[in-house]
Formats: sequence, C-alpha cells, structure tokens
Amino acid sequence: MADSKQEAQSKGETEPKSKPRTLLLKVLLGIYVASEDMPHSASEFFDKAQKSKQKIIIWCSVSLFWLSLIVISVLSYFFLNNKNTLFNVTATSEIAEIESYKVPSSSLEKTASIKMTPFPPWMLENTMVHEDCEETLTTLSGALNIDPNTLIEFRRIDIKDLVISLVSEDSDSVGYITLNSGAKYPLSDCVGIRFEINDNTSYTFPFDGQIFIGNDIKENVSRSPILYEGVVKIADKALFSQEYYWADEKVLDIGDKFSIKNQSIQSSGFIFVNKEPGLKITYRGKGALGIISKYKSEDVVLKNSFWLKLYNDETIILLWLLLGAIYTATKVVTRFCIEHDEKTKG
Repeated sequence: MADSKQEAQSKGETEPKSKPRTLLLKVLLGIYVASEDMPHSASEFFDKAQKSKQKIIIWCSVSLFWLSLIVISVLSYFFLNNKNTLFNVTATSEIAEIESYKVPSSSLEKTASIKMTPFPPWMLENTMVHEDCEETLTTLSGALNIDPNTLIEFRRIDIKDLVISLVSEDSDSVGYITLNSGAKYPLSDCVGIRFEINDNTSYTFPFDGQIFIGNDIKENVSRSPILYEGVVKIADKALFSQEYYWADEKVLDIGDKFSIKNQSIQSSGFIFVNKEPGLKITYRGKGALGIISKYKSEDVVLKNSFWLKLYNDETIILLWLLLGAIYTATKVVTRFCIEHDEKTKG
C-alpha cells in the first residue's frame, strides 16, 4: 500500500512537470514531429533531442528556423501591408483640372496647418490674358507664377484654342506674371488665358499637384469636354532592390474620369498641346487608390493588391523559398543527430 501511494505521488509530481515540457515541444519541435514518420512519440522525440550529444546543433538549427520565420513574416507584413501604389497615367482628354497638393506641415500633429506645394512657372509669349474672367483681354509675355491656392482648368474641345482658367480658392490673387521687362504684373482672383493653336504651334505645361482628368457626361448639353482614351499602369517597388516593376494596367475608355485618392505625394507630369485634338497628358502619382468613374456605372477601383505584390516581387518569393529550405535542412539535421545517437548506442 505504501509503495502504491508513493508511486501515485511520484506520478502526480511528474505529470505537471511534463506539461511545460510538452508545450515547449509543440512550440519548437512539434512542427517537425508532425511532418516526420518518426518511430517515437512526441515526448520521446523531445527527450532524445535534449539528451543528444549534438543537441547544440539541433537547437541552433531549430532556433535559426524560428528566427528566420519571424524576420521574414515581419518583413512581408510591413511590405505587403503598404497601401501606397504608384500610378503612371497617359491619356488624351479635352479637359483636366489641377489643384495644389496639400500636405500637413507636421506629420506628428493631426491638427497641423496645411502646406501647399507650389506650381512650376509657365512661359507666355504674346498670350491673351482675360482679367476677372471677362472678355476684356491683354496680350502679355513673360513667366506666369501661379499661387498654390489656385484651381487650374485646361479645356480644349476638339481642335479649338486652348483655354486655361485660373480661379483662386480664397478670392485672392491667382498669382502674377513676371514680364520680359522684369516688372511684375499682378493678376486678379479669376483669370482666363487663351492659346491659339495652329499647324505650327505647340505648347508644353509641366505641373506638380493633384490632377483630375476627364469630365462628367452631362445630359441636355450638346457638347461636353470628355476624355478620349488613356492607360493607367500600376507599379511598385521591390522589397530590397527598390526597383520598380509593372504590376497591372487598365485602359481608360472614352467618357471616363480618373483620379488618385488619398495621395501620399504630389503628382508630377506635363500636358502637351499641338494641332491634334485635345490635350495629351502624362504624369505619375502615388496614393492608396486609383478611381475610374464611368458614365452611369459603378467606379472601378485600382490598387496594388496583396496578391499582385506577392506575385510580382521576386524577393518576397525567394525569402519564403529560403525559409522552406531552412525548414527542410532543420528536419534533416534533427533526425540525423537522433538516429546517429541511436546507432552509436546500439
């Protein structure tokens, strides 16, 4: 009776001690036991690994696997969770609207004041300028400097003249023209600029900011300015090489509108105008989403999704293949060490 009690007590003492050991086994070695046809139970496998003469090699290889798994998982999460997408846009449209890109002056304060990026200056040569958006015009030559707090609209229907409208958002001046003489010519809060287009003229207008191309199709209107055609290419940077790759592309159909939502940086590009119809527009911008608005239809949302990133980034794929190789090598090393010990004892 006394012996049986002592045996029961000894069993009761050893069982609790085996629980943390089994838990540690499942965390560190269980993955190998589950995938190997081993002639041992999980506890026996763990004991043999602990008592092996090469246990340092076993635990080093196991630790390398788990460390690699953690590092690769963290890198993959932060890279694949990055919602910034680069959009490369090329389009022909009769209308485009540009506004200054607005960013907080401090990223640490949500209530920080808004900072607007400036527009690049444009050269005018004997160009017709309509002050106060009225019919009265003045022909001027010089550098047009536009205030950041200004909305810019490019409009050219078919092969007609190009009209650029500048409207201040705060009813202040839209900027000034530095005349060829060096004098400054101040502008009002609403200015129209007309460029005559013929077979021998062409213009290039670089811009930085937020751009919206295309226009809503309006009913009961004989002719609205519209987008003709275009292509939006989605790109992103690889994890380590930092080289851009093309992930996907979408075609813009006639009558569509396109814009970038939640931009992280300003868009940069230029508008080219010549004797051919409309405006030729090309630019790049970064943001969370690209939005294609279609007439009487749901918007088409563009973004570099998780699967596109995983498919196109060779670095991520190679890292996970490397992890698989480490996993296989660890299993081989662990099993070899244990079987070698058994053969040595035998």
